[in-house]
Parts: sequence; structure tokens; C-alpha cells
Amino acid sequence: MRRIAYMLVAAALPAFLSCASSSVSIEECTPVAVVTVVGNTSVPWADDIAESRGLISSALNKAIDGTNPERLTSQDRVDHLEESLRESLSDIAGVEVAEKEHVLSAPAYKKMRQSIYNSTVSTVSASGYRDFSRLGAKSARLLERELGVGALVLAECVFSKRVCEGTQSSGAVCGVVALSCVVLGPDGREAISGEVSAETEAIPVSRYSYDKDALVSMFPAAIEAAARKFVVANMGM
Repeated sequence: MRRIAYMLVAAALPAFLSCASSSVSIEECTPVAVVTVVGNTSVPWADDIAESRGLISSALNKAIDGTNPERLTSQDRVDHLEESLRESLSDIAGVEVAEKEHVLSAPAYKKMRQSIYNSTVSTVSASGYRDFSRLGAKSARLLERELGVGALVLAECVFSKRVCEGTQSSGAVCGVVALSCVVLGPDGREAISGEVSAETEAIPVSRYSYDKDALVSMFPAAIEAAARKFVVANMGM
């Protein structure tokens, strides 16, 4: 009954939650291994995302705003995303997911060169994971064989905030989770891809100030919602 309920939700999801190939469902990819989960290191305003991700800008912000809970909890957010993805794949879609330790200890995983795609931006990887945001088909097939799986999951998330009422000086702000996932199939090539988003509840803003601790405490629920959306959107109907 639980899976049926999630499938009914999928039918109501917006069209932009699409996959690269409608003939492939997430269930067909089992077993899978989550090999990359990365996110940005702060929670910038939506209009400032590109600027905030630069290495120089990130270093300056860290020096100036080093006690900001939005920055201090960046590792917690990507770790929670990794856990949420694994749980959603297993619990909702019934997909067999390789144990994290099995993935991280694989010789092929340790030897592969990390992606240079994110070398010019400030990102953080889930604990223990390496950044393979861009993984070639040959390397993907090698890793799949060694792990004994039929597909690899790569996830990248951008955390931000936006004004959901009024202005930045007076109104309300909510956190935004923008999740992009790619599933590489048995041939090492993209089988499924999708972008989903979820938002936190609103936090009051007064005189440009809001409770940052309260905002970051709401991100876990939004992260879980985004992970569920991706899985449900790519399940066979």
C-alpha cells in the first residue's frame, strides 16, 4: 500500500521532474550504488548562488562569517541527503542499495580520479565520499563490475534561501533544496536523470534579520522530501 501511495503522488508531480529515458524506471536499475553526493558550502540567497560558489568568494565568506550556522552545517546537509537517497531508493522503490562501506572501500573507487568539474567552485562531499560528479562510461562500468551493481547514483544539491513573503528586510524566508541526480546504467551511460526541489517552512524576517538556527533545522525535512520526489518521479507506473 505504501508503494502504491507514492506512485499516486508521482502522477501528480510537475512535468519538470523528468528522467532522461521514459523507458527506464528506477526499479529496473537494481542493485545500485550511491557513489557521489555533493552540495554547496553555504545557504546563499537564490539570486546569489553563482557568486557564492566561487572559491575566492567562499573563502572570504568563511573568514568573515565563520560562525554562521548556515555554513557550519553544510556537512550535515549533504550527509543527510546521502542517507535520505539511500532510504528512499530502498524503502519506496524497493531497490537494493550497496552498503556505503562496500562502496568506499572498493579499490576501484579509491583509485579513480575525482571530477575536475567542481574544482573551481566550493563544494562539500558526503562523509567519506569522493566527487565523481562527472564520471566516464568506462570508469563507471569498471566500478559497477567491482561493486557488483547494475547502476551508479550521482547526486548534486544546491542549498539556498528565498524570500517567500515581503522583502529581505521584512517578511519571510524559506530554505530551498534543489537536487539533481543522474543514474548511470549497466553500460556506464546515463539511464535516468532528474531535477527536483523542495522548500522548508517559512521563517519570519524583521529588519533584515531572521533565525538562522531555525532555518537550518528545517532543511532535513526538505532534503528528505526532495529525495522522495526524485525516486517517486522515476518509478515505473
